[in-house]
Amino acid sequence: MREELKKYAWRKFRRYPKTKEITDLRDELWSMMCDKYDDLVAAGVEEREAARQARELMNDCTAALREAELGSSMGALRRMLIGILTFSAAFMLALTGVYLFISIVTLKSFDKTWLLMVAGSFVYVVYVAVKLYAYARSFGFRALTRVAFGGVFLSLVPLLFMLPSLAAHVLYGADIWGKSWLLALIIAAIWLTADMMLFAHGTKAFWWELAGLGFLVTTVVFLAFSVFTGAWNVAWLVYVLYLVVVAFAMYFAELRRRRGE
Repeated sequence: MREELKKYAWRKFRRYPKTKEITDLRDELWSMMCDKYDDLVAAGVEEREAARQARELMNDCTAALREAELGSSMGALRRMLIGILTFSAAFMLALTGVYLFISIVTLKSFDKTWLLMVAGSFVYVVYVAVKLYAYARSFGFRALTRVAFGGVFLSLVPLLFMLPSLAAHVLYGADIWGKSWLLALIIAAIWLTADMMLFAHGTKAFWWELAGLGFLVTTVVFLAFSVFTGAWNVAWLVYVLYLVVVAFAMYFAELRRRRGE
C-alpha cells in the first residue's frame, strides 16, 4: 500500500517543475501520508479506508503547492536572469577584447573586423534563445516551451544564413544572397520536423504537421532545383508529385484505420 501512496503522490506532482522546493514538498507530503496511513491501520482502520484518508492530505495542501510552485518559478527566473546578465557582461567584454586586438594589433585596420561583432551578436541571440527554452522546459510550460523551441531555430537563421552571406560579400565580394536564402527554408524544415516529433500529439495534429512539413520540403526542392538549373517551367511538377504522395498516404491511413475497426 505504501507503494500505491507513493505512485499517487508522484502522479499528483507530475505537472509541477522538478525543482528542489517542489521535490522536497512532495517527499514531505508522501512521508506524512505514510505516517497517517500507519497510524490509522494501527488504530484498526481497514487498509483501503486508511489509504483513502491518507490521500486526502494531498487535497489539503493545494495552497502550499501553489506557493512552492510560485516560489520555485520566481527563483528559477531570477537565477536565469542573473546567469544571462553575467554571461552577457563576460561575453561582451571578451568579444570586444578580441575585436580590438585583431583590429589594432593583428590587422591594424577596422575596415572589416566589425564582422566579428556581428558574429558575436548572432551567437549571443542563440544563447538567449536556448536559455529561454531550457527555462520553459524545466517548468513544463508546454505552450511556452514550443514557442521557445521555435525561437531557437529562428535565432539560427541570422547565424547560419545572414552571417555567411554577409561575410562572403564583405570579404570576397561574392554575392551569394540569391542562393543562400535556401538555408532559411532548410532550417524551417528541420524545425518543423523536430516540432512534429516532440510536440504533435493525436492523429489530427500529426497529419496536419506532416502535411505542412511535406509542403515546406517540396517548396525547398522546387526552389533549389529552379534556382540552380533555371528550369522553372518544369520544376512545378514536384508539387504534383507531392499531392500524389499525400493522396496515397491518406488512402493507406484510412485503409489501415478501417481494418483496425
